[in-house]
Amino acid sequence: MVVYSVLTTESDTQYVRIYTSYNPPGEDPTKNPDEISVTDAVVKVTGTNPFFDARTYDFQSFDLKRADQGRYKDSIGAYYSFPFRPVRGATYRLSAVSPTYGTATADLTLPTRGTVQFVNPFKLGNPWRDSLDIQVLIKLSNLVDAFLVRLYIEYDLFNPQTRLWKPYRTEIPFKVIVISKALATYDYFFPELTLRQTPKNTSPTSVEGFTFQGTAYQTVIERIVEQADQSRFRRAVCYLIQADEQLYRYYAEANQFNDKNSIRLDQPNYTNIQGGIGLFASMGIDSVEYPLPETICPPPPAICH
Repeated sequence: MVVYSVLTTESDTQYVRIYTSYNPPGEDPTKNPDEISVTDAVVKVTGTNPFFDARTYDFQSFDLKRADQGRYKDSIGAYYSFPFRPVRGATYRLSAVSPTYGTATADLTLPTRGTVQFVNPFKLGNPWRDSLDIQVLIKLSNLVDAFLVRLYIEYDLFNPQTRLWKPYRTEIPFKVIVISKALATYDYFFPELTLRQTPKNTSPTSVEGFTFQGTAYQTVIERIVEQADQSRFRRAVCYLIQADEQLYRYYAEANQFNDKNSIRLDQPNYTNIQGGIGLFASMGIDSVEYPLPETICPPPPAICH
């Protein structure tokens, strides 16, 4: 069995996906005609530490329609449990028992809470007041191996045809390279999952930092104001996503050893599933928000309404 599940504190519903491995024609995975979901399994996740969570969560099967049916036409068979919001610091065991394909198990410990805060939040409301970058201060759980920072701004644009305001949300890159401002051509760079720099398991929290270039933020604001005759800003939200050891090791194996100039015949793989392959991992998500003024006006020649 191939088992995938990533528990998250962001949701009150958790998911498990189980399917079978396959031998594609000519050993070409793109030629595989079908993806076979395992739908006869009994799936449970049990908290194994009574001080945090000792409950057992039963998962129900359901069919999920594919967003992209270009390759596979059938629905995805998966399992869900509701309500189930995993507890910070708790240890969980996944058990999937199929009369057809056997038993698969795995264990994890969820990251404890971290914190994220803006060092200079005033920069968000007035991006052109100085040349400083946007600084974010992070405190990590001592249980995590890596983290990801994401910054979003939420705003409304007015539609003159419907006479209604429509809400939008845009992620802020940490760097923007302007290729051609006249042609509105830009190269955006967004944060990626990053290995922690501070020692692990040495203190309750370790401090890290992250920087979003002030010019990148200014570019996004300018493009938003240019989209419509009227815009109004609402808030900025910064997320700290903490990845446990399993999630980071899986990500690193899949993404950090690729060489664009060669083909590896020993493509690495990582799994923590006993009795199968796949991944059982977790991430803890914390956030901070900052209210924005309704009007953020770029310098001339921009026109604000």
